[in-house]
Amino acid sequence: MDAADLDDDVTDAPEPSDDATDPHDAHDPQAHDATDRDEPAAPRRRWPRWNAVAGLVVLVYVVVWAAALTHISDRNTFNRWGQAMGSLGARLAVSVVVLAALFHTFDGMRRAAIAAKPALTARDERLRAGVLFLTWAVALPSIAVIVWPWIAETTR
Repeated sequence: MDAADLDDDVTDAPEPSDDATDPHDAHDPQAHDATDRDEPAAPRRRWPRWNAVAGLVVLVYVVVWAAALTHISDRNTFNRWGQAMGSLGARLAVSVVVLAALFHTFDGMRRAAIAAKPALTARDERLRAGVLFLTWAVALPSIAVIVWPWIAETTR
């Protein structure tokens, strides 16, 4: 499997037919009545590379977290780091990382399913919708759990 197999960013629209059975090219007078109109071909839809962005967000978080943990040398530094992670900004940053990790996971499962069973390519639009649904269905409660302690502490 090469990179071209995994690169599914552009969904191609079907090409118009060039064969002689096309009713617009035939010399049939009924083929050109008012109800039969030429429809423009569907535009090519460009999918952003959100899976790569999500993977990069998770990778940067892991590298920064690992570097920070290796440089903690005493208990006071560890406690300060814990207090900083309890702030709203840090909790929102962790929420973004969780969202990215969930999307990256579900999109990876979609890609693996398509690689395992190429017939699923025909249902890619539905699979992408399922990825988005599952991502938000799991992310919203997760974000609430991450941010809620800060809200509860602030409103006391």
